[in-house]
Amino acid sequence: AVVKIKTSSALFNRILILFISLGDLLVGGYLLIIAAVDVHYKHTICEKQFEWLVSSRCSTLGVISTIGSQISLFSMTCLSVLRAYQVGKGLSISRPVSKTSIINITVLAGCLLISSFIIAWVPVMKG
Repeated sequence: AVVKIKTSSALFNRILILFISLGDLLVGGYLLIIAAVDVHYKHTICEKQFEWLVSSRCSTLGVISTIGSQISLFSMTCLSVLRAYQVGKGLSISRPVSKTSIINITVLAGCLLISSFIIAWVPVMKG
């Protein structure tokens, strides 16, 4: 089904909610994998702790967790700003979505995702 969106605010709102869902999905997956690792190591975690902490699996999970939480954080911040703007703007007449609005939303969404990935990868990079 095709959903028609009448305003750029509604489009941006939907994209942000989608990003929040993506971030929550990543964090949920991270938690499930950590639970599986906990079950796997059971009572030997003290002996295997250093081995686990320096492993690529632990680093990868850290990156996934950070990406998920940053996507959610940035999306919630943008969503709050958008809603505050909408409240401040009042009940004005809505205009159709322009190409400029779509480009602006796409650029902002891209920046949100790229910055989340950079924040997650910088601590893991060896340099």
